[in-house]
Amino acid sequence: MNRKANIAGPLHSAAHFTMQTGGTSVFSSSLTIINTMIGSGMIATPFAFRCMGLIQGLLWCVGSAALSWFSLHLIGVVAGRTRGKCTYYQASLQISPKLGPWIDIAVVAQSFGVAIAYLLLIGTAIPFVIEQAIPSAAGTVWTNRAFILSAVMFAVLLPLSLMRYLKALKF
Repeated sequence: MNRKANIAGPLHSAAHFTMQTGGTSVFSSSLTIINTMIGSGMIATPFAFRCMGLIQGLLWCVGSAALSWFSLHLIGVVAGRTRGKCTYYQASLQISPKLGPWIDIAVVAQSFGVAIAYLLLIGTAIPFVIEQAIPSAAGTVWTNRAFILSAVMFAVLLPLSLMRYLKALKF
């Protein structure tokens, strides 16, 4: 049984999207996207402003916001055309049938880059935090970057990667 959700916005007067019963809601999906954007932005923005300066940093923020808006606009247009389940692959077929594999490669590369960035952050910050919290731990295995990354990968990332459904990650 399908249920209809009417999503009206400034770009489209009335676009109808079909959601499968038991799937995620538009609100839940929106919170997931916002969490992803804010999470990575909170980590990277202060360093970017420090390196580029205030004016250039603000210009990059405005440019990134414009590109994000345009991307979301295109996704909305494509979702309106597919009438049903819209994936990156179906979106690429709507834009250009030859772009499908390239869009998949871009999504994988972006996801890989984000994962590496978080691992670099963990590997750099956690030993410092442990040394500051427990001064006697300095120079031990507990502040060894390779040990911390291995522990995080096996204790956190591996169990999360082995989940059968993404819905299991919901709190």
